[in-house]
Formats: sequence, C-alpha cells, structure tokens
Amino acid sequence: MSKNHEKQADKKQAEKEAAEAVRQDFVTELRACMQGKQFQTAESRFTPFFQEIEALALGSASVSKLLKDAKIEQTPEHAHDVLLKMHFWPVEKNPYPARFGHSLHSSKIDIPAPVLSGNIMDLSAVPAYAIDNADSTDPDDAVSFDGTYLWIHIANPADTIAAGTQSDADACARGATLYTPEGAARMLGEKAVDYFALGLKPISYALSFKLLLGTDGSIEEVSIHRTKLSVIRMTYEEADAQKASPALASLFDIAEKNRIRRENAGAVSIDFPEVFITLAEQDGTKRAQVQPVVHTEASAMIKEMMLLAGEAAARFAFQHNIPFQYVSQEAPELPNKLPSGLAGEYRKRRAMRPRSVGTIPSMHAALGLAMYGQVTSPLRRYGDLVSHRQLLNYIDGKPLTPAADLILKIAAGDVAGRACVSAERASRQHWTLVYLLQNPDWRGTAVVLEVMGKKAHVFIPSLGYEGDITLDTEPELNQELTVKVRRIRLAYLQASFEQV
Repeated sequence: MSKNHEKQADKKQAEKEAAEAVRQDFVTELRACMQGKQFQTAESRFTPFFQEIEALALGSASVSKLLKDAKIEQTPEHAHDVLLKMHFWPVEKNPYPARFGHSLHSSKIDIPAPVLSGNIMDLSAVPAYAIDNADSTDPDDAVSFDGTYLWIHIANPADTIAAGTQSDADACARGATLYTPEGAARMLGEKAVDYFALGLKPISYALSFKLLLGTDGSIEEVSIHRTKLSVIRMTYEEADAQKASPALASLFDIAEKNRIRRENAGAVSIDFPEVFITLAEQDGTKRAQVQPVVHTEASAMIKEMMLLAGEAAARFAFQHNIPFQYVSQEAPELPNKLPSGLAGEYRKRRAMRPRSVGTIPSMHAALGLAMYGQVTSPLRRYGDLVSHRQLLNYIDGKPLTPAADLILKIAAGDVAGRACVSAERASRQHWTLVYLLQNPDWRGTAVVLEVMGKKAHVFIPSLGYEGDITLDTEPELNQELTVKVRRIRLAYLQASFEQV
C-alpha cells in the first residue's frame, strides 16, 4: 500500500472514530436527559441523530437504533418525548397528521377547470341557501324549496375529476380533507373551492337531489339533476334570525318533520358539548384558544337536509339497481334505564356500534333510516366523490362501475378517511394539552360520567376533554367538580387532573 493510500485510510478511520465519539456523546446525553437531567440546547453536531428520532416520531420510520442503544422504547410516542425533552421540537409541534399518513398542506395536484356537461336545469330563479359556520371557506351544499319539491344542491366536482386521473388518485390516498387547528388540507386542492363551491360566484353549478315528501316528511319521489343556481350564503345565526321568514320557514318545517320521523324509527341522538380550537401567532409562537361550539336551530336544520339527501341518494340507487356506497350501523344495545344529563349521553355513546360501508343496503339504526349513503361532501370526502360519479354515469346512460370494483375503490378511500379522522382527533387533543401548558393557572368544571369507587371518568365541557380523576370520596353521576391540571404528558396525549 502506498503512503498516499495509507494516509487516506488513516483519515477515514479517524473520521469514523470521531463520528462514533459524537454518536456516543449523543447517546450519553440522551440517557441522562431521559433520567431527569435538564438538556440545555440541541447542538448542531447532534442534528443527524435528532433527524433519525424525528423520523420515528413522524411515522416515516419504524425503528431508531439510537433509542435502542439508549435503552428507550422505540415507539413514536417515546421518540416525540425525547424530541421535546431535548428541545429539538417545541411543544407546539403537531406530529399527528404525518404519523397518520396525511399532509398539513392541501393537494398540489393541478385540476382542470370545471366541465359543464349533460343537460343543466336552470334553477337560478329559485333562491338556494348555503347555510354554514361564519368561518366556512368551502361551502359545498345549499337547499331550496319551490313550493312542491325540496331541492338539496351539492357541489359537483365529479364531472371534472375523472376516475383514474392523478387528482383522483391523490384524493383517494387522502380519503378526506384534513381539518386541524392549523387549517384545512384540502383533498382536491385549493383550486377546487374556487371551481366548485356554491355561492362564491353569482352563478353556481351543482348536482341536485329533487325530493317530493309525504305529509310525515318521508321521501316519496327522488330524481337527480345537474343544475344552475343562484346561491345566497348565510351563517347559522343569520338563518336562525330569519327562520320564520317566507324564504326559510318551509325548510325549518321540513327538517323538524324529518327529525320526528327518524326518532320514531329509533334514531339515537347524542348531545355532548363541543369545542373548536384556533391558533393565534404571538411573539413567534402559536398559541391555542379553545372556544365552545354554539349549536343553532339552523345547524340542526341543515343536518336534517343532508340526511335527507343521503337517504334519497341511497333510495335512488337501490330503485335503479345502481352499485352504490351504502353506510349502515347496527342498533345500539342501550340500557333499560339511562342516567340523566351528560352521564346518560356518555352511556349512549358507549353503546353505539361501529358503522359499516359496503354495496349492500342495510339499516342505519342510529340515524333511524332504512338505507343511507353519504353524498353531501364530494369536495371533502372521497367516498362521496365516487358516489357522485356513479350517479352521474347512470343519469348519462354510461356504463356503471361494477359492485366488486366499486367496493375496492370505496375501501381504499375509507381507510384513508378513517386515518384522517384519527389525525384530526389526535391533533385536537394535542392542541388542547398545549393550551393547558400555555395556561398553567387554568381551572375548570368537570362532570362525572362514570363512577368506579373513588375514581371517576369525567368530561370537561370547556375543553371538550375526557379523563379519569381520583377523589377522596365516591362521587355521584353528573356531579360537577372544580379541577386543575396535575400532570401533562404531551407526547402521550395524557393529562391528569385533581380536584381543587
């Protein structure tokens, strides 16, 4: 071996030994930190090691040799905990969308401009109302009543987003639009809102469900049409204020009849307080704010309209032998005697069965409907987009997707959609705990949902948070307790409380 080669070999060996020394330094610091030693700052020489642990925390890797060498369990939660304690991640870092396979950003796949095809019925002379939250940015449904027929209008991206295209594949992989306190990551991208949302322009185009209703509110006839609309946008609060007006009174009456009809058929409603979380930038830090969701009569009315649309679509598909996505749910096994208050609502929720998605219609017992399909959010749910395509193909006399192929398409989107729901739920929990960390003097009221001796499962309405608490004496159901935070383990989405 020449002297030059020897020098190069020596240099490589020295570099390897130096790199190993840095790695051992990091493992030593890591062990000490996890045993309680305060870690001051994430040194730049340690960055590659943090990135390995970060990959595990974000779900893009399943193992971390560094954690193994430091005798730390190799889970995303433990990796998250390490990154927090060693100050590589701030507490505000939300890993859950990535961990569940979702992006915090809207789809970047370019979609074509809207395609106006087939016969379009001009309903612009009949005002249609898009009623939603004040902060809604993607209105995708509207309702109108022409004196005889109820019309439920839904945004129509299915004429444009063709099956098998890149935008369709990306929507299927996402399953749904992801809503977190950071914002909306849209399934079809930002352009889709401008192209297809209802009421953002003087004229909107929709896929509309035309319903003739019986005196009890039941559906007697259904037809489906492409339509041209003039849409008036309203907030729930504005609609509440006008609920007795000639424009809206019929819609509220129809919704109330439908609610009564469903309840008579065994529908189960669960009334739990809800909150929404927003983020505000303050001194370069995202600060969480938790506010109650105010339930309005108009929001309940729109819910009934969307259920009518789902039932109508399912009936139409069944009547015409269209392979279709049906959503069903078995009846819950409710106890003979339910407690009052939130404890009773909690018992009902625990008794609910999981929903099923398939191509064979079956009872959706929780909704009190003999058959049901989701069709009201094709901008936000992939299954709805697939259902719209199938209905449009039938209307146009085109070949239908066979049931066997349809169920595969539906299943892929449904798996991704469930992961999206999990990411949203975990994100809300994360930011709720961040809110508590940012407000260490917080005090609040907890309601006892279940009693286990001196231990109770409680719900904190102001946070929309459930947890367990140990008390000095056995509490009563629905008893209200003033509580404060005892401990938060952010990486594990755990908070414990104690009575004040």
